[in-house]
Amino acid sequence: MSKNNYDQFNLPPTGPNLCDFYGQYIGFGGGGPTGVQLTSIAKSALFDSANSEYLSRTPDSAGNLRKWTLSLWAYRSDFGTGEFKLWSAISSSNFDMVAFSGNELGIEINTASSNTNSLRSNALFRDQGWYHIVVVWDSDNSTATNRIRAWVNGKRITSWRVSAFPGSAGVDSLTNSTVLHTLGAKANVSQYFDGYLAESVLINGSALEPTSFAEYDPTGTFWVPKSPAVIKALTFGSTGFYLDNATNAQTDAGSEGNNFTNNNTVLTSSHTCTKIYGLWNSLIGVRATAITTTNGNQTAAQASASDGIRSITSTLPFPSEDSKGFYAEITCTNLTDLNTLGIHSATSDLLDEFNFGTADYFLYDVGGGKRSSGNTQASYGNSYADGDVIGIFVKNGKVYFSKNGTFQNSGDPSDGAESGFAFENITGPVVIIYSGGGNGTPYTISLNSGQNSYAATAPAGAREISTTAIAAAT
Repeated sequence: MSKNNYDQFNLPPTGPNLCDFYGQYIGFGGGGPTGVQLTSIAKSALFDSANSEYLSRTPDSAGNLRKWTLSLWAYRSDFGTGEFKLWSAISSSNFDMVAFSGNELGIEINTASSNTNSLRSNALFRDQGWYHIVVVWDSDNSTATNRIRAWVNGKRITSWRVSAFPGSAGVDSLTNSTVLHTLGAKANVSQYFDGYLAESVLINGSALEPTSFAEYDPTGTFWVPKSPAVIKALTFGSTGFYLDNATNAQTDAGSEGNNFTNNNTVLTSSHTCTKIYGLWNSLIGVRATAITTTNGNQTAAQASASDGIRSITSTLPFPSEDSKGFYAEITCTNLTDLNTLGIHSATSDLLDEFNFGTADYFLYDVGGGKRSSGNTQASYGNSYADGDVIGIFVKNGKVYFSKNGTFQNSGDPSDGAESGFAFENITGPVVIIYSGGGNGTPYTISLNSGQNSYAATAPAGAREISTTAIAAAT
């Protein structure tokens, strides 16, 4: 994340810029500015609140209850108004928690209310990007406002809407005690987090700065994680842990062997704080409140068929004129003749109602095998139906569509002529778009930008839609 941007919502770039919609650096893991190689984090843990997924453990013996540091990277998928717990420990009615409280960062330590040992930030965290969150509990500190300290992307938070710091020193936390601890849910088990967590670390007995876990890149602009080797060299303390997600979501990669229990199958993902993939964008869409996203924004569903036409786009604009091209797949269920998919210019205003009468859209329609753009429709390939995997390949200013691995219109993007394309002369960055609904059962659509294995064989040399691939292309 670029320096000091808590609530950044930039319009899409108009050229090969280094940032996507949300200020996220698109060179992570693939070489930064001036070719600097940055740390690559291989896996994150994906928490799907629709499936009540979380990690839990109860320490056998207590650690330090007055001094500890929690560090984790978080990517939000759900932006509702409730509590979305990142970390929690609970005993009866009292609990510790670090959470997104609506869009605020919330912290509570051994309390049953927001009136004591409780903080809520003035800053709002409502971007679809990665946040590095560090919280220190330092109960014996002589300065009240230093007993709880928090940083986001290396910047300390000092402005709090609720600022009920501990009034006296020597308060014990529940974290590091012999009670239930959870990642991804409140420890009584409720208020589930929806999104991705990476590089989750608890340090028992030390109050560390965020620079123990991350640092600015050589340009001094972007906040990036330190390598797993650096994290493993930290002193964790008896109840500390490091979840690197390399083999699974629950195994402690630190020195203490404090593994978690995986509840309701928290999976790992290639979508990390150093390699961001294009996902469904729950912040931009036509009447997007009628679309729900699940599975880490890899799946989107219309709330009700009676809601009429609903549209959603992907995050992470990618260049349309790259010579290798970018490839993604969409799988659909409950289709009607009103459904269509394709690409949309990312330089147009995505915040207003989609106007399919403009030439900013390049679409493959479900009904009868059609392509459409700017209110012009023409025959193209075959119709598609529930369960079909539709490939979208954008190369050299042309877009091709495949059905279950076969490019339509006898398309061959790999031959010298690049024949059988649906549209050509496309310029600038684009995003994936899906639109449909009405007159039937609510649709469900899944987007795979390369974070999972493709169902079909991608065209030779094609790039996935990720920050690393975009950085290599630009």
